[in-house]
Amino acid sequence: MNNNLTFNGQAKGTWTQLRLEQNWNINKWERILKCKELLLKNKDKVKFNNQNYWMQCFIYESFYYFDPPYFANKGKPHKHKFTHNDWTSFKFFIDYLNDRGQLFLISLDNCSEIKEMFKDYIIVEKEWKYTSSNTKGNKICKTGKELFIKNY
Repeated sequence: MNNNLTFNGQAKGTWTQLRLEQNWNINKWERILKCKELLLKNKDKVKFNNQNYWMQCFIYESFYYFDPPYFANKGKPHKHKFTHNDWTSFKFFIDYLNDRGQLFLISLDNCSEIKEMFKDYIIVEKEWKYTSSNTKGNKICKTGKELFIKNY
């Protein structure tokens, strides 16, 4: 759904009925319904899992999408953070998937360490404006910068 509900996945901020009403429009609802229809149509082909990523490659031979914690966290309040050992293990796992011919896509923050770590893969840089980051009358939207790393 491309983050169209203005819930940014971080454990911060508040959600209220007023906030929902202020950020709501019919296009968002239509996109949600379209996503629902696609998932229902392909329910035998789509699996959502929230488990240790190592376990997934032994269960499914499929396309994998990973959204790990940002590398350059900069103090943002994420519930789970990767240690140096976690990043080493994750990179080893990605190389393992690649060697097995498994397709994957990773979304991560745009920083030099990530670019270096995944330099053997295709890296696509994207930017967008966060419209939900306006607070207290500040009309300047923050710019998001992210990397999409893939092997296809």
